[in-house]
Amino acid sequence: MARPKDPNAKSELLSAAAQVFVHKGVEQARIEDITALAGRSKGSFYLHFKSKEDAFGQIVESFLTRMAASMSPPPMEVPSDPAALRAQLKVALQHDVGVFEMLWENRELCRLILSGAGSMQFGFLVDGFSSRVTEFIKFWLTYGQAHGLYRLDLDMALASSAVAGMYDRVARDLIHAPAKPDLAHWVVELQRMVARGLGTPRLMTALEQIGSQELRESPLTKADAVVPPKGQHVHPR
Repeated sequence: MARPKDPNAKSELLSAAAQVFVHKGVEQARIEDITALAGRSKGSFYLHFKSKEDAFGQIVESFLTRMAASMSPPPMEVPSDPAALRAQLKVALQHDVGVFEMLWENRELCRLILSGAGSMQFGFLVDGFSSRVTEFIKFWLTYGQAHGLYRLDLDMALASSAVAGMYDRVARDLIHAPAKPDLAHWVVELQRMVARGLGTPRLMTALEQIGSQELRESPLTKADAVVPPKGQHVHPR
C-alpha cells in the first residue's frame, strides 16, 4: 500500500528552494541543495516538482498572486465632502504602505525576480508583471478622472506608463535599500508628486492635509475598510 503524501513536504521544499535560489540563482542551484536544506529526499522533490525551474516558477507565481491581491485595495467610494474624502484617501495611503511593507519583507525574492533569477529564460517575468502594474494604474487613473480627482486632459497611456515607471524605480530602490526606509513618508510624497502632475486641485488639497505621521500612528486595519454603496468596489487612485 502506497504511503500517503506528507502534507508539509511541498511547503518545506518550496521554502528551502526559495532560500537556495536567493543565494545561488536558479541556474547554479542544485536539487541536492534544496533537499538537504529541507531535510527531504530527491524522490520527495520529484513527487512535487518536475524540475528546479518548476519549483521556482511556483514560488514566483505564489508571490505574484499575493502581490496582485495586495494591489487590490479595500472597497471605497469617493465622497463629495472634503473631510470624508480626506479620510478615504488616508485609508488608500495606509493600504499602499502595506504594499511597500510586503515588498520590503520579500526583498530578497524581489531582487531575484528583477534580476531574471540568474537565468535568461525567466526575464519575461519582469515584463509581464510590469504590464500588469501599468494596467492597474491606468484603471485607477481612469476611475479618478470620472470622480474629479485627475485631470480630464491626460494622455492616459502616457500617464499610466509614467506613473508605473516611477513606482518601478522606487520599488527597486526599496528592495536594495541597506536599511528599511520610512515607508509612510515615501507613500505620501509619491502620491503628492503624482497629484501635482496629474491631479485636480481637489485631490491635491486633500493630500496636502494628510501627513506621514498620521499613517504611522494609525496603521490600516480591517475595521478601516469603508463599505461603499451597493455595486461600488473601487477606490480613488
